[in-house]
Order: sequence, then structure tokens, then C-alpha cells
Amino acid sequence: METTLRDPPPADSPAAHGDIVERTLGAGSWSMAAGGRSIDCSRQLQSLLGTALQRLSGAAALLTCFDAESSERLEDAIAACQANGQAFDLEATLENPQRRLDVRMTGELERDALGAPLRLHGVMQDLTEKKRAEQESISVTMRLSTTLASIAEAFVTLDHEGHLTYVNSESERLLDTGSVDLMGQPIWDLLEEPDDGRLRRELRALLHGDANVEFENFYPKLGKWLEIRAYPFEDGIAAYLRDVTAVRQSQEQLLLLQTSISRLNDMVLITEASSINAPGPRIVFMNDAFERHTGYSRADALGQSPRFLQGPGTDRAELDRIRTALAEARPVRAELINYKKDGSPFWLELEIVPVDYFSRGLTHWVSVARDVTARKISENEIEHLAFYDTLTQLPNRQRLMDRLHGALAQGELSDSIGVLMFIDLDHFKVLNDTLGHAKGDLLLQQVARRLRGCLGSADLVARLGGDEFVVMLEGLGNSQPVVNEKAREIAENILVTLSEPYDLGGHQHHGTCSLGVTLFSHNRQNIGDLL
Repeated sequence: METTLRDPPPADSPAAHGDIVERTLGAGSWSMAAGGRSIDCSRQLQSLLGTALQRLSGAAALLTCFDAESSERLEDAIAACQANGQAFDLEATLENPQRRLDVRMTGELERDALGAPLRLHGVMQDLTEKKRAEQESISVTMRLSTTLASIAEAFVTLDHEGHLTYVNSESERLLDTGSVDLMGQPIWDLLEEPDDGRLRRELRALLHGDANVEFENFYPKLGKWLEIRAYPFEDGIAAYLRDVTAVRQSQEQLLLLQTSISRLNDMVLITEASSINAPGPRIVFMNDAFERHTGYSRADALGQSPRFLQGPGTDRAELDRIRTALAEARPVRAELINYKKDGSPFWLELEIVPVDYFSRGLTHWVSVARDVTARKISENEIEHLAFYDTLTQLPNRQRLMDRLHGALAQGELSDSIGVLMFIDLDHFKVLNDTLGHAKGDLLLQQVARRLRGCLGSADLVARLGGDEFVVMLEGLGNSQPVVNEKAREIAENILVTLSEPYDLGGHQHHGTCSLGVTLFSHNRQNIGDLL
């Protein structure tokens, strides 16, 4: 592809007039055959480009005169114009060894009478001066806005005795007094400041050589906090006064809130509302209770995700429920096992709520949690007392009944066959009567351990009371002959195991037991009949 430079037109031709127009507008034109390999550039465009374009080739040569981002956009625009006649008008940055220009690039497709594409025509216009003027206008506007904002403050001048010599309208509004009544009055009398007040001290120090002063003070007469900035000049003092009551109240409320949160016994964590995917939201605040309960310092926790508190005992299903709530920006309550810095587990009851700060959308999560380990231990102890035998630590009758009800209900959805074994120790009453109940209790405890050793972890061994035990087996199959055979093998193993000698605190005891076996499925619903 070749780039050509057009010859200068005759002085009296329309083309010459076109050159004048281009120079006046700071623009240059280009033309390229549709699908061709040549591009023509006007003299003015050549001047703007500042490069010997005729020694290069085609549109590629034109694109190399721009910065990378502009070149990529122009290339896409030219391609779209060639392909579907889409005209373009965009701003770009022209770079050459002499200078950097802001330009406007336009292009459109010319078609013949039948609509077939002929050529692409375009214009490049120098916008550099226009852009510079716009930036200067913005800068002037910003400086003017700053000046006006400064003037809008309450402004006064004082003589060397502290009497007001000038007040602006904002000062009248702030002091709630007209200028006639303000002029000539000592400023500290207007503010009803005591003789040893801070304003007197600061202004006197200013008049004795300090460069300037700036402080905040509360004035009961106005019921306001004022920020005062004072500067000395030849005739006295110039001062700006600003009402900062709302800011001070916000600061005080924030300090009270921070102090209250820091002293809470409940743990408080605040995280950014970033993605819940790994690594997760980052901790940006933690109170003292968090440090006390977990052992992690602020240096350990800030910037981390709360996930660093989790461990092997943390309930994954509960975590998934929390994750779903967070993804939907909903508050959520949960109980979880977390881990302290020393590795010890503890139970947390926590509530997580979303924060929408100034209606900007979700910005943070606030988590309030308390250590409920003692309560969980008590609940577990109560549950153990309700469902487990205190002597043997085996499930009791209530636990067995619940398990049987569940198995029979589940059996309605399957054809699996369960096994129930009823075990009674022979002559147990004789042992109690002759050797005492302490020996009998030892025997029951050893029988319980042996029964557990004969069975799998999913099988149930329960003590109904006295010397009666029940074994419940599931998952042996759905074929009655197969289940019968497996049950027979387990029952024979139990009989052999329980017939081995027992050491009852120095007394060797030989005992036997009676064992009954029945099968159950959803066709037999009566637990009493089974037992």
C-alpha cells in the first residue's frame, strides 16, 4: 500500500481555496480507495502529522502517528467504515517527534450510483488550542469557586485591643447580631468569654509575635463550637470563624460509640463487603472483647478474613447457610465452633448484618458474637442425661425408641431389613444379692463395653434398665436369608464375648446371657411387638 501527497493546486483553483480553508480551520484531509492499498493526504494534513508520510505505506503509516490507544480505536473505526459504511467522528492523540496534539478524526464512505463502495474520505482537525483553553477555563473556575467559598466564611477584623473593626454578612449571621451593634465591641464580650478564656490568651499571644493561631472552642452563649483562625496584620488581627458544632457532635458520638463497642463483652467484627469468594471480606475493625476471647491481636486479625477462625469442627452446612445469606445481602444468625489462637475450640453465637452507608449500597458487614461454650456444654449434658444411661453411658430406652421410630419411618421408603436383639444377663439378681450392687454395676459397665466392641460405629447398643440390653442393626441388606445369616454371626459373637470371665474388682465372675433376635421392616410398625 502506498501513501501519496497531493501536488499543490493552481492558485486560482477551487482546490487552492480548499487549502486556505484547511489552514484556517487547522485541519487536513485524507482519502483512501475502499479495499485499496493507497491513501492520499493533503498538504495541511502532512504538516499536522509532521512526518514524511509518503515514505511509509497506507493506513498503517497514518496509524503510527498516534499513541497506542488512539491508533487502536482509529484502526477499528476505519475497518468498520470499510466493512459496513459506518461513519466515525472521534478524538485522538497525535504524537510526533516535535509535539503532541489533540485532534478530531472523521471519516465516511463514498458509494457509486449502484451503492458499491468507492472511497473513504476523512478530515483531521487540530483541537490542541481548544483543549488548552477549556482546561484553563476549568482551572479559573475552580480558583474562583475556592475564593468564593473562602469569602462565604464569617470574617472579621480586630484592632489591637480586640475590638471589631469590620464584619461581613456571614459574621452577622453566625453571631446573630447586626453589624451596627457589632462594630467597636470587644469580640470576647460578644462571646461572653471569661477573663482567662482561651480566645483572649490566643489573640494576645498573636499580637506579641506569634505568626497565626488556629483552635476550636465552645461558646455557651451561641451554643456552638467555633473554629477560629487568626492572622496578624499592620492594623490588628484578621480572623475567620466557622461553626463546627455538627462536626464536633459527630466526633463525640463516634468516640462514645467506639468506647462503648470497645468495652462490650460481646465480640464485634466489621469487614468490608467485598466478594465472599476466597480470600473473602477483610476485617477492618475488631473490639477489645475479640482480642480477649480469641487471643488474636489487632495485628493478627486486621486485613484477614474471619475464615481464619474456622477449623475441623466448624459446621460446613452452617457456613454454607451464612454464605448464601451474605450473597443475598441478608442478615443472618448462626452458632458455630471457632478456634482461638492457642487452638482450643469455642462456640460462638453470632449475628451478621449488612451496612448501607449513606445509601451507597452494601459497604460493610458487622458481626456481633458472644461465647456460648458454657451453654452448649450444659445443653449437651442435659441431652446426655435425657438420652443416655448414666451408669454405662449407653443410649437409654428413650433414645432407642426414637431410633426405632426413625428406622421404621425410613423403611417405608426402602425395602431394607433391620435386626433387633434383646439381651438379658442370666442370674444377675443372684450376683447383686451375694456380692452387692457395686459388683453388679461393674458387671453392667463391662458388658456395655464388650457389646460396643462387637458392633460397628453405626450400630446401636442401648440399656433398657436393670440387666436388659438391646442391639439394633441396620444396613445388613434387603434379602431375608442374607440378613438372617449376618444376624446369626453377630449374635453368636456376642454370646461368646459375654461368656468370657469378668474381673469385678478382684473377684472373677463367669456369666452367661439369653439373647433373642427379630427382623423388622416397614411392614411391622408396632415397636412393642418387636421388643
